[in-house]
Amino acid sequence: MGHSAKYNVLGSVSLALPLIMTGCSQSASVPPDSTTPSVSSQQAADFTTYSAETFFDTTSISGNSFSADGSKILITSDESGIFSLYEVAVKTGEKTRLTHFDDSTYAVRYFPDDDRLLFTKDSGEMSVIISTSEKQMAR
Repeated sequence: MGHSAKYNVLGSVSLALPLIMTGCSQSASVPPDSTTPSVSSQQAADFTTYSAETFFDTTSISGNSFSADGSKILITSDESGIFSLYEVAVKTGEKTRLTHFDDSTYAVRYFPDDDRLLFTKDSGEMSVIISTSEKQMAR
């Protein structure tokens, strides 16, 4: 880089710096536009509140694995008080609890060619295999 090019770069930086600093010192006030509705403090206070009892009186359900023949879906639900495994019949919606442990169990998935499935437990067991076709329910 030549001697004059160095001064041009330094001159550009020295001119830009005051502009940047001026922009930083101004307050950022955005004028309201007609597309943004204004909310009064009264409107913001109009919302429904629920008790802790109502909040905790919910059932969580998760899962997304179909059995090999497509007749069942493997899910995890806490409707018993802790997370357990359930199978849901696709045609009828009938739900069958598969695990009855003292700690939570979480569905991973069915095996692709049979009714075996994988799940994890809170107690530290990383995964367990059970067979639902032989009705070997985990206890």
